[in-house]
Formats: sequence, structure tokens, C-alpha cells
Amino acid sequence: MIALQVVMAAVIIAVTVLLVAACRSTAGFPAADAVVGPVWAAWRAGDLVLAESEAQRLLIEPQSADAGHLMLALTRHVAGDHRAAITHFEEIDPAYRWRRVLIEPMIWSYVAAGEYERAIAHAVRHRLGRVAANRIRLAAEYPLSVTIDGVADLPFTPDELSAYMPGVAGTLNGHPIVARLDTGGSYLHLSEEAAERFGIETVGCDKGFASLSQTRICYGVADLELGPVVLTNVPVSVHAHGLSAAPMAEHFGARMDAIIGTNILEQFLTTIDGPVRRMILSARGDAAAGREHRLLVGGGVEVPFGVWADHLMIAPGHVAGRGPMNLFVDSGLVMVTAEQGQASVLVSRRTLDELGVPGSDDQQFIPL
Repeated sequence: MIALQVVMAAVIIAVTVLLVAACRSTAGFPAADAVVGPVWAAWRAGDLVLAESEAQRLLIEPQSADAGHLMLALTRHVAGDHRAAITHFEEIDPAYRWRRVLIEPMIWSYVAAGEYERAIAHAVRHRLGRVAANRIRLAAEYPLSVTIDGVADLPFTPDELSAYMPGVAGTLNGHPIVARLDTGGSYLHLSEEAAERFGIETVGCDKGFASLSQTRICYGVADLELGPVVLTNVPVSVHAHGLSAAPMAEHFGARMDAIIGTNILEQFLTTIDGPVRRMILSARGDAAAGREHRLLVGGGVEVPFGVWADHLMIAPGHVAGRGPMNLFVDSGLVMVTAEQGQASVLVSRRTLDELGVPGSDDQQFIPL
């Protein structure tokens, strides 16, 4: 859960990016705050370099130091420097009013840093729920392990859905599955019916946010194989009301057994190769495998991004010449029409109006 590395080939498959002004747990943060406002504006625009620079200045004066540590904890968190994020968080006066915006993301900084007991204490102290603490205990008791030898070249499943939401064949607890790729998800996502079929036990359930809505999610672990790649004790999210993409799979006559997300991909150097319809995985830190991997992929463009909480990919960018702004990179937000194909950007009309982008109110798809 540190910095992710995803190599994109020349991709035909459109990846949906959702425009975001700020993350959910920071809702209500006062942009007009005289002390934090300028730093917050840089953060909202996705300019982490400027946000960090301005936050460092806030540390100079005692009266603004809490605001400085707050913003530095945020920027270090999304950059994957979780120990620095923890250090800044713990420097903030507990009475500082905006410290609360860090409560949710910091639990994942503790986990990413391997500080499981401190993560559990954080969850208990801030009343994040018994289930949150149990999930961390489960991760500590059943640590994820990954086995890969060289480079794994995994073809997409030959079905119509793979053009929009690629699937790869694998096994889950020994049962054959088709796993769909979704960079908006965490590790592994299943329906209740599938979890029961694959023998997955859960440690508790709570409300979670998935597919732009609240739903009931339970948590467990399972063993996953993708070709020659073996992952043991993979965290699983079990969706009480089924996977939201299931109706789309049914429409295309395709299987939707499970969804694998960002935290699976981050275990490897990963390429989602749309034109050749394949996913390529190789071990991180293996120089020989990395060279072989890159020969398969060819050239590319490197785009840095940050990670919010444990898996949400946030990248600064521009849309229709407007920006910079934060983009949520989510390959699972699939919107398709027969006339226009798949959307590349999902954005509210209100945001389009704020950006000054012309568009008819009765159009669901517009070109940018």
C-alpha cells in the first residue's frame, strides 16, 4: 500500500476518470479559512508540490503549525510516505478543529506502515467501529503473500464485456473464476452468493461506499491464483446486495465472479494492455523480469498519481483545457451506449458548468 506502479500501453479501453474536488472525509473543509485556505486551494487543484511548500511555511509560526502539520499529513499520505504522514498527524493538537479530516485516511497510513496495533488503537480511539479493528486484526493475523516467477502474460477472457471491463481467468480458493479489473476497488470483491460458494468466512460487516453509493460490506480473506501468480490471504470485500456491475455482465452474457482492484495490481509491475487484450504482471524489484516486461509493452508515458486511503488513485490533470484538477482514475465506472461506445470521463453537470464547458442538459454524452 505504498506508491503504486501501473504501466499503461496504448489503451483502447477507455478508463473512466471521475472529477473530484476533494475526498469525502474532507467535506465541509473551509476553503475560506484564512490560515489553511491557500494551501487547501493548491490541494484541491492537485498541486501537491505547491501545497507542501505552503504547508512548510505554516510550521514556522506556532499559531499556524497545526494547519501546516495537517496539510503535510495529507500530502505525505497520498504520496505513499506513510511514516511521515503519521509523524505530522501526531504533531497536531488533538483539540485542533480540522484534525478530524485525517481520522479516516490515517488508519490506512498506520496499516501501510505495518503499525497494526497502532491502527487498531486509532480505530478504537476514534470510534471507527469494531469491524474496522477486526479487519486490521485479520490482516495482521493472515498477512498477504505473493508468489510470481518472472513475467506472467494473462489474456483477457474472450467475451464482449472484456472490451469495457477486462476479465482474466483464475481460481479462488481452488474454484475457477473470471476476475474483472477495477482500479476503483481495493483487493478482491464478491457477492454474498459467490463468497458462500467459494467458502469465504467473514469477520463482520458494516456500511461501505462502492459504485457511488452506500452498501453493506462484510470482510474476509481468500487465496487467489491468476495463471502462474499465487496470492495467499487476499483481503475480500463481500457485497450484501451483489456487485453493481453484475447486470452489465448479464447483458453481455459474460461471467462476473469477482472484481480485483488496485491493491492487487500494486503488488506487481502491472500493464493493462488494451489493444493486445492482456494483463502483464512481473515482480517488483526484479530487474530481469522488469526488462522482459518492458520489452513486451514497448514505450509509454509516465503519469504520477497519489493514493487516497488504501486504494483510490488520484491524479492531477486537465479536462477541456480547464484545470489543474483532481481526477479519480477508476476503470470500473463503466458507462456505455450503443451509439457512442464507452465514456472516458464521468463528470456532473454542475462541475461542467463551473468549468465553463458548454453542453446540452438533455445530453448524457458530450465530446470534450
